[in-house]
Amino acid sequence: EEALALLKDIEPKAAADVELRNALAIAYDALGEPKAAEQVLAQGEQDLHSWGMRASLLAKQKDDAALLALYEDISAKASKPDPEQRLLLGKIAEYLKRYQEAVDWYHGVPGGDQRGEAQLRAVNALHLMGEKAQAFKEVHEVQGDASVDDDVRRDAYLLESDLQQRDGDSAAEVD
Repeated sequence: EEALALLKDIEPKAAADVELRNALAIAYDALGEPKAAEQVLAQGEQDLHSWGMRASLLAKQKDDAALLALYEDISAKASKPDPEQRLLLGKIAEYLKRYQEAVDWYHGVPGGDQRGEAQLRAVNALHLMGEKAQAFKEVHEVQGDASVDDDVRRDAYLLESDLQQRDGDSAAEVD
């Protein structure tokens, strides 16, 4: 209780200091107060880091209404093809079970380190939507793409195996 009171006293100073705001959020979360942590992060200028942390905290609280509001706010600001922002939007949409929107965001990741993760997440979201043929087509494309990082290619095989297991196809899983 004393620690929470001290953190509350520091909050006004954190409004203009990103590092202090992040430290406060981490402290609140460590004390089992994810709502307070998210509220601290919501202050001031927002960026991918703060959006990502806020999304994680809202998901932890299972506050889908607030997460949807955050998703809509970030979506409105997604005019340029920023790979990190599109990947984050895809993750939030997937968590909210808006699988088609998630796939669209993942397919919109133009490149960079995020591309491989986005491709695999799109496959998973397609499978969750029941678009299994398309999911397997896309995972095979990743496996056959020579330009894909070896770790991503390996993960594509693991994902295919996992999807086959979910479908109850033991022979295909082993293959």
